[in-house]
Amino acid sequence: MRPLQSLRAFGYRLLTLLLGRWLRPTALDAEPLLSEQVAARCYVLPQRSSLDLLALELACARAGLPSPRESLATRPEERLARSFFYLAHTEGFLLKRRSMRARSPLMRGALEALREGRPIEFVPVSIFWGRAPQREKSILRLMFSERWAVTGWLRKLLALVFDRSHLFVQYGSPIGAKELLTGGAEGVVLERRLARLLRTRFRRHREALIGPDLSHRRTLLSEVLREPRVRQAVHATADAAGSRAGPHWQQARAYAAEIASDISFPVVRFFDVLLTWLWNRLYDGVDVSGIESVKQVAEDHTLIYVPSHRSHIDYLLLSYVLFYNGLMLPHIAAGKNLNLPIVGPLLRRGGAFFMRRSFRDDPLYAAVFEAYLGRVFARGFSVEYFVEGGRSRTGRLLPPRPGMLRMTLASFLHGSGRPFAFVPVYFGYEKVIEARSYMGELRGSAKRKESVLGLLRSLRFLRQSFGKVQVNFGTPLDLGAFLDRAQPGWRDAAASEAEPAWFGPVVRSLGQVLHQRVNAAASLNPVGAVSLALLTTPRQALDEAELALFLDDILALVREAPVSDRVTVTALDGPGVIAYCERSGLLRREQHPLGDILSVTGADSILLTWYRNNVQHLCALPSLLAALLVSGRRIPRARLGVLVATAYPYLRQELYLPWSEDELEARMDAELDLLVARGLVRRSGDVFSAVPAQDPRSPRLHLLARIIMPTLERDYIVLSLIAAQAESGVEREQLEAACVLTAQRMARLYGLDAPEFFDRTLFRRFIDLLVERGLAHSDSHGVLRPEPLLGRILLEARRVVSPEFRQGVTVARALPDKDQESDEDSGAPPLRRAS
Repeated sequence: MRPLQSLRAFGYRLLTLLLGRWLRPTALDAEPLLSEQVAARCYVLPQRSSLDLLALELACARAGLPSPRESLATRPEERLARSFFYLAHTEGFLLKRRSMRARSPLMRGALEALREGRPIEFVPVSIFWGRAPQREKSILRLMFSERWAVTGWLRKLLALVFDRSHLFVQYGSPIGAKELLTGGAEGVVLERRLARLLRTRFRRHREALIGPDLSHRRTLLSEVLREPRVRQAVHATADAAGSRAGPHWQQARAYAAEIASDISFPVVRFFDVLLTWLWNRLYDGVDVSGIESVKQVAEDHTLIYVPSHRSHIDYLLLSYVLFYNGLMLPHIAAGKNLNLPIVGPLLRRGGAFFMRRSFRDDPLYAAVFEAYLGRVFARGFSVEYFVEGGRSRTGRLLPPRPGMLRMTLASFLHGSGRPFAFVPVYFGYEKVIEARSYMGELRGSAKRKESVLGLLRSLRFLRQSFGKVQVNFGTPLDLGAFLDRAQPGWRDAAASEAEPAWFGPVVRSLGQVLHQRVNAAASLNPVGAVSLALLTTPRQALDEAELALFLDDILALVREAPVSDRVTVTALDGPGVIAYCERSGLLRREQHPLGDILSVTGADSILLTWYRNNVQHLCALPSLLAALLVSGRRIPRARLGVLVATAYPYLRQELYLPWSEDELEARMDAELDLLVARGLVRRSGDVFSAVPAQDPRSPRLHLLARIIMPTLERDYIVLSLIAAQAESGVEREQLEAACVLTAQRMARLYGLDAPEFFDRTLFRRFIDLLVERGLAHSDSHGVLRPEPLLGRILLEARRVVSPEFRQGVTVARALPDKDQESDEDSGAPPLRRAS
């Protein structure tokens, strides 16, 4: 054995001499090891490899960690020759194979010292060759990406030649006495326990970095077709059609092939090259925040990414950011409309699986899709889908759709092997690529259908700059912990095939919570700040000095009392934001002897509402407080709390604010303190009031109140129209239509150039919440009538809404018949008494 060891030592020294300066390993998660001081630390590599050992030694040197070739102190009087060992060894002379039957002498010695009380930690270390995404120009690099198969020495050497910077050294969390010595284990039992824990850590490293082991796609499709729900759906469809099952099995196979992704790492690396070039062409930078929390849950959870959906760039950007940060690429739910020639196959190999917009009327397709999603979860893949269902044309989060959430929860209940964690993601764009098409749709144009020709036309955008993009990861939501809070007895339903009665309400609650966590990770960039400021003015124009001061107010409110610790805010101050937006072409300057005026053009003012709606929720509560105080009243703190608590549930539903009603009081105190500190509000004992009208800060308080005013005005329309029909009641559909007509009229009369102001969905959700909270009731015929409390709330709302707006709504309620008939021609019925 000694000559063999000497030969190996000589070979390692030669390898170090030849490659020591060429290797460029990147250490992952080394910081926790630096902060922890232990008496002895032993590194563990999965299998014997001199190249892996060299990469580990270089990574330790770069990270400031002890070298694996240093001696290991197992006892004060004894030291082993090195501080690493291999978990697996090779057996055989010609036909070698990996084996874990033989244990390393160092492993046995270290375990014996640990059992005797010596503090020793075992650190699993995984080495990944050709994995990190960087700019690439050679297609040969795509051939050497890391896979689940053991990487041989020849592939490693070739990866070094073509891709030396793509070498990761992943340090795992140490294994110590607390995990190993429970139950008094010793001898062979202790060795097996350590080996089992190490294998688990190595597998989790690999899953977190490159995804679960990929079997052939046909194997996955076969598993889907063997699912009991698919078999039942095939036979049920055949029975309903009165035909043999054979053609329906063929249909099920076609559905599975249409849906399933087919991840190819060479294609993934091709996308890496393409997207790196694309981001450098389109954007001035991509900033990422909150990724560390995702890494913490990635090792032992199946991750479901639920981002906001505001652009087709979203899913490309998220996959790129995850890949760049060494996380598994998700399987992405994409609409079937994106399965275009050329583009579709590339997206499928990049991780996309395709789904129809609706398959309620096709039970066979539904069964195949649910079975496929269940198999993806069972294999431990991370998944990405958009809870909104489609891109937001108004900039607001669209109401959560239950379909994918329902299927995810069903898969979790029926057993997936690992806990699930939802990861909210917020995208903050300074300029969205689809801006012009969105503006056309907001003005009433039909949505353009995706096509290859449309994709080619979009290439002209490569000549433009779209500023910076912020990708913020929200606080992950453990699904099991959520169910423990929302439905404590949920585990009783896990073994049942039938859907429990609480399933639907819990799915809806889950969607609300996920949207709240997305908005709690928002980013206030310069464009968002300017949109909040200028859209509070009648003509989207403001004096430069006043705009700078108001921007400072907005930035201070969001920085010093953020919605959550996940919110990011531009580092610029008011004048800096103005200069930035001028350089980007958003602001137009009109010089004037009394002070320059800054404004946006008519076309950009509509688009500005889209950016405003991205971040309006960040200032919702201080804006509500300002709206209550600018009426000139002196309001005691207790009374102010009652008024805010009355309005808050409706704002929370529309803007997905994160605080519960129990947390509202503390949040109000923080906002009031900040408004007083900014000099916008006065406090006299326990009474609050606006600064006097002659105070130069008074106009800024009025502007702050205007941020939330469109929402309050829209809600006032509903309250006013319901109250006007108190005696006879009004049918739900007619009320919604009348609200839309009234809002359209008010927008035209008062310059409310925001298309979401007359969004029927917002009216519908507000009416639903009025009924849910007992302010209105609906009889069996769907006729709504107000409760007495609604009238009292309407009186308070009249104090906040301007007299001109109140008068306009009153006139709209009394439209003459000829105007109502012209409105009927538009397809919306007028408000009338219910029969």
